[in-house]
Amino acid sequence: MNNLKTGLRIGGILIAVIGLMFLPTRNFVFDKGDLSAFHNWSDVGAFARTGIALLVAGLVVFGLSFLVRGEMTD
Repeated sequence: MNNLKTGLRIGGILIAVIGLMFLPTRNFVFDKGDLSAFHNWSDVGAFARTGIALLVAGLVVFGLSFLVRGEMTD
């Protein structure tokens, strides 16, 4: 059970982070960050629906990890 709980938490966080990558963001750090076709499409919001869906799915999976019985002890 402990592995299931940990796997759900890690998987939920990864899915949510991937979802955040699909959302439009401003690039203040890298000058050449707009050279990627993915970032150009993402900045105009072409993947916003997918990003929100993945973000919600990741949060649901992360939340499900709290419903799994068992202690998180090492």
